[in-house]
Amino acid sequence: MANGNNENDQFRSIYGSITKGHPADLAWYEEGKQRGNYILIRTSNSYYLIEQENASIFEKLEAQNENVNELISDDRLILSFPLTLEKKFGDNMGPSDNMYGWFVEKIEETALSDTHGSPVKAIEYEINMRTLPDHVFIHYADGIGITRYIYGHHGTVSDVDVKLIDWHLEK
Repeated sequence: MANGNNENDQFRSIYGSITKGHPADLAWYEEGKQRGNYILIRTSNSYYLIEQENASIFEKLEAQNENVNELISDDRLILSFPLTLEKKFGDNMGPSDNMYGWFVEKIEETALSDTHGSPVKAIEYEINMRTLPDHVFIHYADGIGITRYIYGHHGTVSDVDVKLIDWHLEK
């Protein structure tokens, strides 16, 4: 945990975790490709994903030797709560279009079955990032996380469509 200041917040708590692998690693996948190293940073209402070759940034954050505000920029923002229909967030989002930033396109109640086949009702959000060369569609369910990840490149073919198939909630 580290603390950062910016012009919007006088003081905020920052939480981070090191993650090995992310669905984005599947884009341009080739045999033997290793999973990437990522740092997931949570502030009071947002999540940021930082791809890293090593975990040194996390160690700096823990030691509070790193300027956190340099890490939590709009181009690394992946979730911004509360999620509402047609909400726009992220980097380079134009005021009149839904491209080059995240856009909440759909919200619906769904029933997902956990590892034991027990249905769990959840609100699922479809969050999209469209650019000229590619697109990413993420389905996110409250209390569960990413339930589907779709990537498509519009030039040289690279397509990913993965779904969460096994999970359980801690009791």
